[in-house]
Amino acid sequence: MTQPSPIHAHACVDNPHFVLQIEIDVTPQQRPHIAAKLGDYLEHLQQLFYLRPGYLASELHAEGDPQRLVGRLHWRRKEDWEAAWDCRATYTELFAESLLKLGVRSIRFSSGETERAL
Repeated sequence: MTQPSPIHAHACVDNPHFVLQIEIDVTPQQRPHIAAKLGDYLEHLQQLFYLRPGYLASELHAEGDPQRLVGRLHWRRKEDWEAAWDCRATYTELFAESLLKLGVRSIRFSSGETERAL
């Protein structure tokens, strides 16, 4: 199975920074289709946020566990994300409804500050 490439904005991700993470549990059979949809959603968000202050990058991780996909949005600070996030603009059928129709078992959102790498 071919893995999707990470999606990255043209910005350096520095430490520490704020990360919004989307974890999706999938069946191995549905993984390629769901990974493509999550990748589309992250690209959509990247286009919305690319020029916003504090936005660093978006990425999709589909390696490892065949039942888990992880999307991440990297921001310089939590306040930058809060200022940019607008549910009306960021909600899209591409994400919620399409992923559920494809057979996603669960979707979890989490966020937090990364630690400084030593």
